[in-house]
Amino acid sequence: MTARIQSLEASGVKLAFRDAKTLDLILTAADVKADAIGARIEALPKLTGAHIERLFTIDTPSMVNCVYTKPNMQMSVYLTLDYQLLTWKFLESEPAEEALAAHVKDLAGKESEIGLPSSCHTLKLTAAGYDAKTALLKIIRAGFEGTQPGV
Repeated sequence: MTARIQSLEASGVKLAFRDAKTLDLILTAADVKADAIGARIEALPKLTGAHIERLFTIDTPSMVNCVYTKPNMQMSVYLTLDYQLLTWKFLESEPAEEALAAHVKDLAGKESEIGLPSSCHTLKLTAAGYDAKTALLKIIRAGFEGTQPGV
């Protein structure tokens, strides 16, 4: 969605989603370390609406995801998005062998319509991931309130 949305205007205040000055202001106001702001400003414009949706669906400190032998379309999309978010350092991932064993045990040899789990891993937001969510929320909030972000 934000790949097409370049700005949001509410109550006469226009906020640019991909404007480096706006992002700098927001990240500074959110107490992001000065040495990290440049990397965040460079990474944030890469996000599409699907990436943003995925960032907001990772809602636990350490979420377990499994890869199945016959994933549905949404699972395949999430796998691709997760890979991109990992590459851009918004997420971290570690193998979750116990979760894989538990899923295999729960299935007791019965294959579901998405197949059998072949691997499991945890997903966790990095500091950059939290900063991205903060920046996006502040831009949207400011648009609804008719204020400047970071104020």
